[in-house]
Amino acid sequence: MEKRKITLDDWQHSGEGCTAVSYNHKEDPRKMLKVFSSNIVGAQYAEMEFGLSRKLEELGLKTPRALEMVDCEGFSSIIYERIVKKKSVSRLCASNTEEIGRWAELFAKESYALHQTACGSDDFASRKELMLAFVEEHAGYNKRTKRVVRELAEELGDECHCLHGDLQTGNMIVDAETGQPYWIDLGCFARGNRMYDLACARFFYRHPIGRLLARKVCHMRFARLTAFWNAFVETYGRLSGIEDLDRKASRYLVLYLVYTIGLQDYSKSTLFVFDRYINHIAARVGQKKSKKNNKITQPLIL
Repeated sequence: MEKRKITLDDWQHSGEGCTAVSYNHKEDPRKMLKVFSSNIVGAQYAEMEFGLSRKLEELGLKTPRALEMVDCEGFSSIIYERIVKKKSVSRLCASNTEEIGRWAELFAKESYALHQTACGSDDFASRKELMLAFVEEHAGYNKRTKRVVRELAEELGDECHCLHGDLQTGNMIVDAETGQPYWIDLGCFARGNRMYDLACARFFYRHPIGRLLARKVCHMRFARLTAFWNAFVETYGRLSGIEDLDRKASRYLVLYLVYTIGLQDYSKSTLFVFDRYINHIAARVGQKKSKKNNKITQPLIL
């Protein structure tokens, strides 16, 4: 379907992320434009995000409505409903550190509700299948890493429950007038076991590399990231009945890294370093399992 062509004349720059640049309409405050101008993703990614937003609306999940796919100066773009008086959970935590526990509890409750939402296998891609297909074709991952990844993925199985795909506080906004939270940036949305999302969150709030990235996307210093994660784990663990959530999320960290880092448009030297690192931590996971005689002492299919 041919998309309507527009220019940026009626739009004002408002922010940017890894995959797109956002703009607010100069005259209509209820509209925002997301231009997928990054070389990390292409037109297909924008179309996928648009379709996902519509499907999530059908499931009853709260996310700003995708109004129209357009061509903005040669780039695939989406016009979204704009929540005018909103702040991300990241900004809310950064602006008042005394309320980190409050926002961590909200984020945990909304994450749990998302993970409890069933979604059809015909409408949503399997995170497990996408990841395994990508890893098998990845030249930088050695045979041992691929074997460990397959074994961990089999432990989790494949479920028809919603996953955000990039579970961190920059991807939830709250309407200041109503208090209604909304999920945003849904390009990595899929179905599967919630441990994929929980491993992602742990990466940003507890892992040394992730915490460096979180300084930018979550706007919190290391101590505050730790405080947020601890409060999140307490609430999510209570709701879900998962004990020792931090350890379990750590175990599956490699399943987040092998797929997400591999998709980024890094230089060859940077990718080489990442591949070596991922192969290293996959080997450590494999060694720990071998030392236990291949016996897992905690339930891992959650």
